Amino acid sequence: MDTAGNYFIKGRIKDTIILANGENVYPDEIEYYFKDVKHLTNAVCLGAKLPGENEEKIVLVCEIDNAVGQEEIKKIYEDIKSINATLPSEKKIQKILIDTRPLPLSGSMKVKRFELRKAIEKGSEDFLDNEREKKVEVSFEGYTEEQVQFVLGKVTKVFSKVLLLPEIKIGPNAIWTTDLGGDSMSYVDMVGKLNEEFKIEIPQEVYGVIGTANGFSKEILDLLKAKGALDSATDKKKQRKPRQKGKKALKEKEK
Repeated sequence: MDTAGNYFIKGRIKDTIILANGENVYPDEIEYYFKDVKHLTNAVCLGAKLPGENEEKIVLVCEIDNAVGQEEIKKIYEDIKSINATLPSEKKIQKILIDTRPLPLSGSMKVKRFELRKAIEKGSEDFLDNEREKKVEVSFEGYTEEQVQFVLGKVTKVFSKVLLLPEIKIGPNAIWTTDLGGDSMSYVDMVGKLNEEFKIEIPQEVYGVIGTANGFSKEILDLLKAKGALDSATDKKKQRKPRQKGKKALKEKEK
């Protein structure tokens, strides 16, 4: 908005990605973050529904040097993920694809996003996907079932309170944005409440990287263990408030 009260839209309206939570994402802005990744000759950001999914994801489609080998491809993914981890949650790439063909260009040398979107949603085999969508199970090795469930229960309650959702709708592996409809502002609010609840300080470098109740439970358990507060923080007996004595017991004590 300028001083006269006029509003201006960044990027082209038709390219704007509208996420499930209503947030607008501007592809040109996201592409800029990845322009210096080595071995990338071109990269385009767009919204597309992956095969078998109902909601659009933010996809980065990459064109790479012809001479690039498997090690370089692995490094490309690592570099993109490293940059992605520093971005606000609403700007994070949710899928990385490498096109084995040159990206389709229009007469004005702009990438044909619509053509790419159709190919992605049809499940074209022209795309390399080194990070197949897997439900990554969080390992709680080293912690008891009681400790895990105690922390997970509290984390779920915080999720529920911030998102205004029933606890039953918050699965342990449900993702804050894509599955639960959270946004970046509510994410920060949620992390603050977790810090307050467990008397810890979740490091900022994991903001946006962790997005599930299980993920936060593991992070919290690790932090509590590191400060030597795991047993006291997860001891249910110590968490219980002392019962108030009845009037009769108080009167007898006064006598």
